[in-house]
Formats: sequence, C-alpha cells, structure tokens
Amino acid sequence: LDRTQQAVAFDDVVLAVQSRAGHAQLHEQCAGEPRLLDAADATRATLAAVLQLGFGVSSPSTTWSEAHEAVEHDLLWADVRTPFGPFSAHTQLSFAQRDAVSRAALYARFEEVLREVRQLHQHFREFDVTIDEMLSAADHLVFLRRLNLLSSKLQHARSYLTLHNFDSAQYFMHSSQHELRAMRAVLNRTSHAVLSHVHCPH
Repeated sequence: LDRTQQAVAFDDVVLAVQSRAGHAQLHEQCAGEPRLLDAADATRATLAAVLQLGFGVSSPSTTWSEAHEAVEHDLLWADVRTPFGPFSAHTQLSFAQRDAVSRAALYARFEEVLREVRQLHQHFREFDVTIDEMLSAADHLVFLRRLNLLSSKLQHARSYLTLHNFDSAQYFMHSSQHELRAMRAVLNRTSHAVLSHVHCPH
C-alpha cells in the first residue's frame, strides 16, 4: 500500500492490494482528521480501477486542463457517492458515471461500425474502381437498401441515446451487424466473380 491507491489500472489488467493490515492512514484529511483506508477490503478501489480501464470513466477529481495540456486533480468534487477517491466510502455510481459507462460502450460499438463501413468503401481499391462501378444493377440495389437500413438503425440508436434509453440504443447498434454482413457478402460475391475471370497470359 502506497497510501495513495489501493488498486491501479494498467493497459490490460487491474492490480489491487488487499491485506489484513487493518486501516492505513492516508495523506488526505477531512475536518482536520486524517482519512483512513481499509486495507482488508479492496472492493471499492477495484471497482474504480475497472471502470477506468474498461469504460474510460475517470475520477470526479480528475480534469483536463486546456491551458496546461495536462491532467489536473481537484478534490472539490471528490466527496460524492462514487467508488473513486479517498473521501468516498461508497460503491454506488453517480448518474453521470452510469451515463458515461453506458455511452462509452455504445460509442465504441459505433466506432466499430463506422470503421467497417470505411473498409467496405475501400473493398475494390486494388482494382482502382469504386463500388458503383463494380456492382451489377441488382447487387447495387441490394447494397444500397442495406446501406440505407444501416443508416436508419444508426439514427435510431442515436435518438435513443439522447433519451438515455441505452437498451434500445444497444439493440439497434447490435442489429446493424446484419446489414454489415449482408453488404460484405454482396461485395465478396462480386470480388470472386472478378477474380475468376482474371488470368495471366503465358
């Protein structure tokens, strides 16, 4: 125990320390009394580290300074009902933190969908042609229908996200996978047809 953090989040793992040493005195004070850390229970600190590593939720006392371009610590908001910091004894999340956890997961999925769409757009780059030039009229119609349906699902997900209806937003985000698979299937079918007619003369 370094009397600062009982659990630390690294790039791919959370390391927590729990012992039978009893209470450890921290550097922080409240009303002139030193704050104590229960070394026998690392639940709250571990939860905070998991939230930081897995969902990008930072401590309420951590802010980003545009002027200094660095992270700053301000304990003004540290005494709240969160698992972060030495002044809180709670494991509950505030509304802002629950909202951030739910949004972070959906934003990550949204980024994955956009990345896959960009990959589909560059599918025929090796042939130096666009999707519109490669697809037949029938396949092009199917592709556009799937693309429009994908756009509609993403818009629905965004609308539910603004209403804090995360379950419905997550449903539309996961449902968008069907359209991505169908669009990729159309492009792969066209690619196989093109490759089957390409041969090198001897």
